[in-house]
This record gives sequence, structure tokens and C-alpha cells, in this order.
Amino acid sequence: MRLRAGMLKRIGVLVCVLMLTAGTALASFDALVFPGSMKVYATPTRSVGSLPLGTRVTVEAVSGEWARIRWNGYVGFAKCEDMMATNPVKARTNRATTIEYITPDNLDPRRATLPAGVDVYVRGFRDGKVLVSNADFTVLGYISSRSIG
Repeated sequence: MRLRAGMLKRIGVLVCVLMLTAGTALASFDALVFPGSMKVYATPTRSVGSLPLGTRVTVEAVSGEWARIRWNGYVGFAKCEDMMATNPVKARTNRATTIEYITPDNLDPRRATLPAGVDVYVRGFRDGKVLVSNADFTVLGYISSRSIG
């Protein structure tokens, strides 16, 4: 349990699941809009537009699934699942797991088995899965969050 909690903590820092008390500062980090366009909000219920895939934003603070972001002098809010950290956390698979590769066309997802003991770089999350890549970022896909430890 200690190993799993430690890994979940590192993933949380990377993908915006850091819980802070009021008044505590969070060091900002850069992220890219991913996997598609990202809605930007003035408040969690009022959308003010969207940013296209690949736009670089600075995440300034996080609360649950929401992040306060800054881009080109503007400030807004967005869901953490619509971003990918530019500086990933290195992890290792703890079991054989299915990886759902992201393909250039995104029309026909490919699946394969990723063996235990493979180094991966955690870049984000979506729908309970972890977005990972290899070291040179030529492979990108989703795996179960239970498969990292």
C-alpha cells in the first residue's frame, strides 16, 4: 500500500490532483492542451472559449479536477484531464497491462500488452487511465492507473 500511495502522490502532482489549503502557494508548471481542444472557463459554469490542441498553458493552481491556467496574459479555468504536462514523471509498470496507443488519426485505436517492468513517463490522465509515453515520446497511450507502481 505504501508503494501505491507514493506513486499515486507523484502522479497527482503531475496531473493536477494536488490538494492545497487556502493561502498556500503552488509552483506553476507548463502543460499542453491534449488530446483535443480545451474549453476555458471564467467560472466552472461559464465557458469563455476554447484553446486548440498543442497550446502551451501555465497551470497556476489546482482544486480537484479543475486548474487555474494562464496563457498569453489571460487567466481562466480548465479541466486537468484536457492537459498534458510538459515535464513528465518517470515511473515503471508493476504488471503486464493493456496499452491503448494514440494513433495519428485517432480513428482506430490500437491495443497491445505492455509488460511489467517497463519505464514509462506519466504525462496526464483521462477517465481513470494514465497517459504515458516512452522516453523519446515516439509512443503515447493510456494504461490503467493500477499498472504503475
